[in-house]
Amino acid sequence: MPTTLVAPSRPQTAASVDSAAEQRQWRLGRRPGLDVVRGIAILMVMISHLRHGWRSEGSIGVSIFFVLSGFLITALLLEERRDKGRIDFKAFYVRRARRLLPAMVVMIVVVSAVKAHLGVQWKGSLESVLLYVSNWAYINGVQMTWVQHTWSLAIEEQFYLVWPVLLVLALRAVRPIRLAPALAVLMLASTAVRWSLYASGAAPLRIYEGTDARADALLAGCAIAVLAHSGIRLPRIDMVAAGWALSAAVVVGLIASDLNHNVIGPTVGLPLGVVLLLAGLALRSDGSSGSSGVSVSAVVAWFGRRSYGIYLWSVPIALSAPYFFPGIDLAGKVALAVASLGVAELSWRLVEKPILNRGRASR
Repeated sequence: MPTTLVAPSRPQTAASVDSAAEQRQWRLGRRPGLDVVRGIAILMVMISHLRHGWRSEGSIGVSIFFVLSGFLITALLLEERRDKGRIDFKAFYVRRARRLLPAMVVMIVVVSAVKAHLGVQWKGSLESVLLYVSNWAYINGVQMTWVQHTWSLAIEEQFYLVWPVLLVLALRAVRPIRLAPALAVLMLASTAVRWSLYASGAAPLRIYEGTDARADALLAGCAIAVLAHSGIRLPRIDMVAAGWALSAAVVVGLIASDLNHNVIGPTVGLPLGVVLLLAGLALRSDGSSGSSGVSVSAVVAWFGRRSYGIYLWSVPIALSAPYFFPGIDLAGKVALAVASLGVAELSWRLVEKPILNRGRASR
């Protein structure tokens, strides 16, 4: 029997602005613009993996992913509660496992085979990846050879584990809109943790990969979902304006360089992620913006739909390459990045998409 916690709706009153707003029935629906946002994020991460001397663009891209994750998960949970009167935990975690685990397991199996062939040991990193605590393992000195990129997946999974429970408990006491101020306070607290760690001279990995220091982008996404669900009209941002914001973020990242990307990248990435999210939401289902008619880029959206596979495979391919191609240059790295796109496409077509389709068919 499904494990369910019920967050009952409070009685509505004529004086309740929250109740009236919820009657507007905002729905997430199919949002093709969000694939473009994912595409932008993964392209920034890929550039970071090619340019090891400047990594701010990678931290900015990950922050964009965090904003999206916080928004999407919260929006879906709130819609489920509104439509069904409850949040089914078992169904939620099954959906998350179906989306994330198959491709991850395939990647781990292939990486394990290559490691065995080359005599490279896991040294405790395998367990960390499988338990989604690789960020803390890496911070505490575990050698995450070829899988250090799973730190961000670990943070997201920790969020998926805790946030639905906290949301249900909170909704037993207050309406969704009342959560927005608390989420804003928590978001600022996380940002403060990151900067205080930096100011106190903490290790770069502790600043960059600590869940507490990176939760602000996730919480920002949660807050936007709460506002949208509650009927608050979100600002409509044109994709052209979002492009200017992206350009400004890149300039800031260039100025920051590698010296302090651990704090600058996430701090810039959060507002950029919010801007891109709002721009993506403003795009109509036909892929155009109501204000400017800018079309959704099919190429960037392609990257976005396959962003999970690209993220999983690009790092192991890039970091294992020197064992096979010693002295590989930038052109070789670009070729490997293209190869990782091919592997990601196979992952999408043969693993991710079929499993997702079977899950939808079984509902």
